[in-house]
Amino acid sequence: MTIPSPKLLKAYYIKNVNSNVPRIHDLLKLSVNADLELTDKQKDFLDEVTTFNIKARYPDYKYRFHQRADL
Repeated sequence: MTIPSPKLLKAYYIKNVNSNVPRIHDLLKLSVNADLELTDKQKDFLDEVTTFNIKARYPDYKYRFHQRADL
């Protein structure tokens, strides 16, 4: 499966739903909001990719989350 980028999903959303695209990076949420039909396997994959992207893009977020979880 090719990994869709948030920008590509947002472009699809604008073209097929409306121009008020959500300001999120969650690939699964974007896909669902854009009314894409996905298999459970595709949903799991998009969720996993989103989690990886957030960890890679926001390492300080991960660190702060771990600090709060240890309280």
